[in-house]
Amino acid sequence: MICLECQRELKSIGYLHLKYCCGLSPNEYKKKHNVKFLMDKEIRDSCAVERTYDKDPLAQLTEYTRTCQCGEIVIHTGIGCYYRALKATTCYKCTDRSHAFSRTHTKETKEKISKANKGKEYNKSRLGITESPETRKRKSQSLKGRKPGFTGKIHTPETKEKQRDGRLRDIDSKYPLGWTCPNYNAKVCRLFEEINSELGWNGVHAENVGEFRVAGYLLDYYEPVENVVIEFDEAYHERPDQKLKDKLRQDRIIEELQCRFFRIKDGEESDWKRIIQSA
Repeated sequence: MICLECQRELKSIGYLHLKYCCGLSPNEYKKKHNVKFLMDKEIRDSCAVERTYDKDPLAQLTEYTRTCQCGEIVIHTGIGCYYRALKATTCYKCTDRSHAFSRTHTKETKEKISKANKGKEYNKSRLGITESPETRKRKSQSLKGRKPGFTGKIHTPETKEKQRDGRLRDIDSKYPLGWTCPNYNAKVCRLFEEINSELGWNGVHAENVGEFRVAGYLLDYYEPVENVVIEFDEAYHERPDQKLKDKLRQDRIIEELQCRFFRIKDGEESDWKRIIQSA
């Protein structure tokens, strides 16, 4: 089928395509182009699952009631939960009674458990040992102020770069092309092709050779001859926390390549000449 937003031919119009190529959510796309489905009829039919109880005579019932083995009359709201309940055979009250929670063993049961465990080996190294008040106090003081897991911990720049390299290796193992981020922005690639055509450059991007790698980062656009990097900032780049990450990323890339670095914000595509020539 044809995507009415970008005019590309696709098997189905998925969430990732709409987000990274068209900049729309599925609901926004449906409202904008007045469509009901995002798949061709053949694909919808192939994905359809026939429910076995649709052809069952019981499906004609309007009320779904049953009597549990405990005598409780149970009323169900729909045929799906009615069928699941028939398999379970018990109601919630019976299920609650069958749990061991808050139950006490009888004297006979305790004797059976005791006999079953006699002769079994277990760790007796701490048996009968009671910690002194001083030991308990020392343990308590050593644990004060500690936070669980990675809470409050900050990775070093070297560790972060290793993590980024690991992510790229993971992409290489999953995607045969190995050189691009699977969720790149196709609409921005057309902008980069326009820049290449207008300026006579041969910058690489996701759809031309592949995104250039440096310091564990994937660059949106890199022109090796002119040594120019261009990053396209979608709307989420305006968040304060993301701006800080982008600044650290930009500094690291400039340090590694000694390049000219430009940012084109979402909505400024038509002003790319002014942005590049202003430097």
